[in-house]
Amino acid sequence: MAPRRPKRSYSLLFLASAAGLAAAAWGLWRWPPLVAWLAACNATGFALWSLDKWQAGRGGARVPEVTLHLASLLGAALAALVAMALLRHKTRRWAFYALNVPVFFAQVAALLWRAGYVRLG
Repeated sequence: MAPRRPKRSYSLLFLASAAGLAAAAWGLWRWPPLVAWLAACNATGFALWSLDKWQAGRGGARVPEVTLHLASLLGAALAALVAMALLRHKTRRWAFYALNVPVFFAQVAALLWRAGYVRLG
């Protein structure tokens, strides 16, 4: 039996879940695509962080840090910051703060730009 590749499977699970939720939010409730994508990424990202915290407590297969970083970069920075605070998970790792705080502000700026509150140029 071939060894399992958790890095790829967790990343694919995140992408598939976020894409499905975003499509549902966009199609069913007519959310703007950027809002639907960020909401879906944050819901899925929080679930991913919760899974990693749960696995850490029981000694199971952890979600790789690169997958958590990828989720943040793709839209789940708010979920990462909330999970760090609520679950008290990865709070001693400076790399998570260094990535999630600026990415969060960039995502807020993208929402404000999309909503017409910020103009470029």
